[in-house]
Parts: sequence; structure tokens; C-alpha cells
Amino acid sequence: MQLRFTIQEDDIVAFSRKYNAASPTIQRARTLRRWFLPAALLILLVVMPMVNHRAVIDWVSITVFVTLSVAWYVLSPISFDRRIDKYTRRMVREKSYQGALGSCELTLADDGLRSISPMGESHYHWSTLRRVELTEEHLFIFLSGPLGYPVPIASVGHEAAKEAHDLIRQKAGLGQPTR
Repeated sequence: MQLRFTIQEDDIVAFSRKYNAASPTIQRARTLRRWFLPAALLILLVVMPMVNHRAVIDWVSITVFVTLSVAWYVLSPISFDRRIDKYTRRMVREKSYQGALGSCELTLADDGLRSISPMGESHYHWSTLRRVELTEEHLFIFLSGPLGYPVPIASVGHEAAKEAHDLIRQKAGLGQPTR
């Protein structure tokens, strides 16, 4: 089976998003960022009466701190994800990354995955594939870490993408194909 497609900047960003959503390191950083300001404000709320020598905290301070904490808790993940997207786009626009963009051909053979791209030709044994995911817009083939192929479904068609997804899952031993 062969898949011919063109990898563009948006495909790389989508691939990065999908990788980051499953990365324990990225998710840990996202969670730490999400809880940092609410925790700092809670500590400040407890310390303020000690510094001001008041026995009680006024309702205005509590309302402001709780509002800021809730807003940060809700908006921080959105801001975090946008920042990662922004830096991914910047990275893709660097001259050294341009070789990863352009026409690509993947061949799903009995012995593994063959790739022909602007960077050259590669062969990967099925055992090197770590994950494959099918979304409405992409077939994501993950090799190692953030390396892999974002296959745009608009280029290959939904049926071909689903067939490739199921074949990769079967050949690479990644579980049951989709129904």
C-alpha cells in the first residue's frame, strides 16, 4: 500500500499537538503551570494577615484572589498550548527544518514502512513504530518520541487512511484495528 501526500507547516503543528497531548513531560509542565498561580495566591492569602497583623482576611481580597485563581486555572492551558504552537511554527520556519516539508511517499510493505521524502529515503521495521492515530484530518504515524509522519487525510482519502491505520496497527502489533 502506498500513501502520497505533502507535509506542510500546519501538518507539523497538528503532529506536535497530538504528540504533546500524550507526552507525560509536556502534561506535567502544563499541570505545574496551571497550579502555580492559584497555589501562590493561596499562600499569599494565608501570609497577608500575618504581615498586616490582622486576624481576618477581608472579603475583597478573597474575592480577587479566588477570581484570579479560577481565571488562571481555566485560561492557563489554552495559553500554554498556544505558546507551544507558536514556537512549533517558528521552528518549522527555520531554514534547517525546511527539508522536512514537501512531497512524501510512504509504502507499507511486509517488512516495514518505507519513506521517500525531500530528506531522502528511509526504512523502518514495524517494531520501531510506537503509535498510530486516525483523526478527522490526519493519520499520525509515530516512530520514536516526536518523530513520525502527519499524513493529511485530504491528500490520501479517508478510506485509504483508515486502511493504512488498520494495517499499521496489525503489522506493528499495536492492538486491534478500528471498526
